[in-house]
Amino acid sequence: MVEELTIPKQLSVDFDNQTETPIEISYFQTISDIVWRGENKENGSFVSLILINSEAMKELNRKYRGKNQSTDVLSFECEADYANLLGEIIIDLDTAEKQKADGLLELELGKLFLHGLLHLLGYDHISFHDKKIMEQKEKYYFNAWKNNLTF
Repeated sequence: MVEELTIPKQLSVDFDNQTETPIEISYFQTISDIVWRGENKENGSFVSLILINSEAMKELNRKYRGKNQSTDVLSFECEADYANLLGEIIIDLDTAEKQKADGLLELELGKLFLHGLLHLLGYDHISFHDKKIMEQKEKYYFNAWKNNLTF
């Protein structure tokens, strides 16, 4: 009898760090793996992650949201039906550095990546009900990721 090969569900992360701060991609890949399995998604997709500075983020936020200020994270869904690209997550490293509550930049970047990824998966925080659902998912997945970390 031949055993069936099971391929783990995975969302690949295409990482582009446009800052001078070295950041390990494994943190983001682990989060995407946890969320992808938890959301029961199919194999073969990827997400683009870009780290930029506040000046570049301010320009993107002005151009796409009409706000003349920086923000911590932006998410853009892929609109092409034929692509395996889920979307793009852009994180402002300068703002993440200022926001890091636990003293570790990696934890703040993980929170921001997770937030952006949930947006790409259709979650939002516009209504009170949707905000509660998204907050619960963020807390659940962040804790699952954080419990697997070693620094």
